Amino acid sequence: MQVIVNAGQDTVQFNSAGNVVRLAPGQRLLLAGSPVPRHPALQVVPLAGSGMARALAHFDHVRDAVRHSAEPPVVCWPVTAAVEEPDVAAAWLIDQLARAPHSLAVDVADSTPLAALLRHLARSESYGLMRFLLKEGGEHSVATLAERYGLSSAQFHRRCRQVLGRPLKRELRILRAARTLLAYPGRARSFTYLAADHGYASLSHFCTDIKALIGCSPLSVYRAVKTPAE
Repeated sequence: MQVIVNAGQDTVQFNSAGNVVRLAPGQRLLLAGSPVPRHPALQVVPLAGSGMARALAHFDHVRDAVRHSAEPPVVCWPVTAAVEEPDVAAAWLIDQLARAPHSLAVDVADSTPLAALLRHLARSESYGLMRFLLKEGGEHSVATLAERYGLSSAQFHRRCRQVLGRPLKRELRILRAARTLLAYPGRARSFTYLAADHGYASLSHFCTDIKALIGCSPLSVYRAVKTPAE
């Protein structure tokens, strides 16, 4: 998948995927499954798809969504966000998902640009690996995870670092912290019991880990999101 950026000072018009596209200066075109257009004012950069795929994996995991594996259609979508930048791309996709109809998440018949993009992202290894870790990562050792993924432990560590952009140990640490925090709201159990339930050696270990990851204590996180009705 590519991002076509109009780096010139004038609007550029060209044909792509059977459509006439007009890109204003600074505007971007998401393109997948179609030849890259050629024009001196157009810059071609890779789409920051790994972060987008991981965000989609989290979205689908929460909804227990199963995506279709059919060949995705062409994506030809003018956007204004700098989706070649990982943080911007992930935030942009989350915003698109938040505003999209509920049925769009898994509807293979949907012909919108977002539906086509989601199908492309769901075919990436970033998406598949993240779904795998979300499903299996809290229950098994790294050796077991590697075996289930079909790699040796060393190869699995390398693949995770390559695909996720950070070490597997840190990714699993983040996932464990998130599971524990999400288990707290509305529950009668204290953080002490929840920390033990999720494999922390002590409440102090849990609090220290959360503060190191996000800069504040677990109780501060809960107070920040607690509503008056709770």
